[in-house]
Amino acid sequence: MSPVSTADLPIVIYAVCFWIWFFVWAPQRAWVTGLLHDDLPVWLRQQSFKLLRLLMLPVFIYFAWGLTDYSQTLQGVDWAELLNQTLQGTYVGLFAGAAVLGVVLWGFPLLIARTRVRKGIEPGEWSTAALTFYRWWALGILLVIGTGFTEDIAELEGLIAVPLDAATATAYALGVSLLYFLCWFLPSVWLARRVEAGEPRAVDMQPKVRWLGLLGLLMYCIQPRSKSPAVGRKGEGHKLCPSCMRPIDDIGRYESLQFENCPHCGEVIPPVFSIRDYIVHYAHMVLEAQEFKAGKRKAVKKAEKQESDMVQRMLRAILTMGVRERGTDLHLISEGGQFLVRCRTDGILWTMVELPEELLRLVVSTIKVQCNLDIAERRKPQDGSFKTMADDRKLDVRVNTSPAGDGETASMRLLYRHQVLGSLESLGMSKHAHGLLVDAIQRPHGMILVTGPTGSGKSTTLYNSLGTIADGRRNIITLEDPIEFHIEGLTQMQVNAAKNFDFATGLRSILRQDPDVIMVGEIRDGETAKMTVDAAMTGHLVFSTLHTIDTTTTIGRLLDLGVDPHRHAEALLMVIAQRLVRRICHTCEEEIEIDADYFAKLGIPNAPAKIKARRGRGCERCHESGFYEREGIYEVLRPDGTIRQLIGNRAPSYEIRRAARALGMRTLLEDGLVKVVMGRTTVEEVLRVTS
Repeated sequence: MSPVSTADLPIVIYAVCFWIWFFVWAPQRAWVTGLLHDDLPVWLRQQSFKLLRLLMLPVFIYFAWGLTDYSQTLQGVDWAELLNQTLQGTYVGLFAGAAVLGVVLWGFPLLIARTRVRKGIEPGEWSTAALTFYRWWALGILLVIGTGFTEDIAELEGLIAVPLDAATATAYALGVSLLYFLCWFLPSVWLARRVEAGEPRAVDMQPKVRWLGLLGLLMYCIQPRSKSPAVGRKGEGHKLCPSCMRPIDDIGRYESLQFENCPHCGEVIPPVFSIRDYIVHYAHMVLEAQEFKAGKRKAVKKAEKQESDMVQRMLRAILTMGVRERGTDLHLISEGGQFLVRCRTDGILWTMVELPEELLRLVVSTIKVQCNLDIAERRKPQDGSFKTMADDRKLDVRVNTSPAGDGETASMRLLYRHQVLGSLESLGMSKHAHGLLVDAIQRPHGMILVTGPTGSGKSTTLYNSLGTIADGRRNIITLEDPIEFHIEGLTQMQVNAAKNFDFATGLRSILRQDPDVIMVGEIRDGETAKMTVDAAMTGHLVFSTLHTIDTTTTIGRLLDLGVDPHRHAEALLMVIAQRLVRRICHTCEEEIEIDADYFAKLGIPNAPAKIKARRGRGCERCHESGFYEREGIYEVLRPDGTIRQLIGNRAPSYEIRRAARALGMRTLLEDGLVKVVMGRTTVEEVLRVTS
């Protein structure tokens, strides 16, 4: 047997290139068609590797063409002569053996597997082992060719009679098939039975046995048994997915945080964990990483990287849990030696997760990094924001960090874009109030004010109003602190106190940009109030907000800020006061009757003798609260000539209110009680936000 020479290089390079190409392509195709049990590495699924395979094809063809010059391997026979000799029966044995081998080892298994897959059945261990063995067999053939081992095939006559007849070649092929059956198929099937029985070591060793066959099975047999199960719940063994028979009690595999789906195959399963378990699990892992870092100083950098990754997982899970609980605010505080994550859902604050206090500083620092804040500054409040994804939904998070007596606290406001950007009909106004608002926002100039406490839905009302008139024919500019949502069709500006860019400065700038509609996020001082009124008086439609309790006190508040009463009376187009009440859960709602005595106890006079209403009993969907989601109650004041005269004369609020009631204005309490009669909320809920 002669050594490899330079003449052998083309076939060697061809063998290597073909094997690389095959190894990248074959697993990917097997994974796509469902014939491969094992998950592929992520990089094999990327688009760039599809391009890589295409780039390898010319190389593959070039070296395949180079085979015609490999005279030593073909014993000086050209392709035409080789084909002629094959037809005459000289090499028919080799082809017969290869055909039998291919049919037994790969044809039947893959045909059966494909049939099973089309019927929705698992392909089985036979096809998986056949695919694996095919890779080894192809590698062996290519290595034999690539090293020039077949330069003189006559040297193998002592082992194999050449040329072979068809019967002998078939016998050899069946012998190799038997070798495969004993060394690959039986070990794979035997271990698959152990996997079905739920043995953890068998699950871990299954990929190795599929690749190494009998050698992998020997490794499984001599491997010491683990006395403790893998990551899972205490006192329980491994739980397997009924579809793919892989463990589902390793909480670290649930990267998508979808605990109702198998982390391997995506099939629906009974949940083994909850998202709270996920948060607590990584909290303990962070503490373990800190202990490891303190004990082994040489591995500090690696431990810090792992710690940072685990804290980010915790934060992502906290945000996702807040979204699933329909939270609007998350508060991270220290209380009683614990790190509490408190969530405000439907206006009610409750404790979502309790964690070790040591983690608060790490989580707050991670939030600061997300917002590009100074992580070293813990003595001053800081404000920031960041964007993220939670349950495949875009989420804008507004952050405030503040110093506290026992460390630092953080507050995160969760802004849901899909909930804000709706229509005016989705606000839940009465037909009369809705008509007044639609008419007001179509006016060419004037001032529309939306009032209420923090979290009462003022921004939602403003954004929906602006979205209704954003038709491209008006120049709409907003001035916000901060910008809560980026909306198409609007020019949005953000206040920056560090650059001395406040509401008054921004409003001056806006007036020089030829606006038709202006939205000022909040009227905080006298200068902003006066400029807002002046803008409304000079031909602009102006929207803004104030923190007041109802419509008539809003008028007095602007006068207190120094606005001229006559200009105020002329500029004011509409005032909307609003609150959010919890809506009765329709899953557990039941009908009740309320009599006049009940209303009298609550301080509501002149109530009807008896009315039918609804309430929620409490169920799993609403966390036993009886309420699910919120809707608005509104008090809409549209001033007429009488009210404008009262404003110009600085009349007290109660006189303006009396005049507005005479015009038919419905108060917040009355609008809430209407929704009680409609069965949408309860009397107690209305009184909670209005009394």
